[in-house]
Amino acid sequence: MDDTISKLALRKQFADVIAKDIIDSIKKSFKPAAYMYEFELNCKQVYAATDEQGQPVTIYY
Repeated sequence: MDDTISKLALRKQFADVIAKDIIDSIKKSFKPAAYMYEFELNCKQVYAATDEQGQPVTIYY
């Protein structure tokens, strides 16, 4: 179980980095704050939504 939790934590950290990179690149082109906030939430949800077998998982953070 600890191994699974650590893998999910690592995956979340990776998702945060990817989401930040995508958001930073979009912020250079667009400025609407409300859109950026919504995109950031959606992006993190997409990247952290599956495990190694592609099964849906829910991660709250």
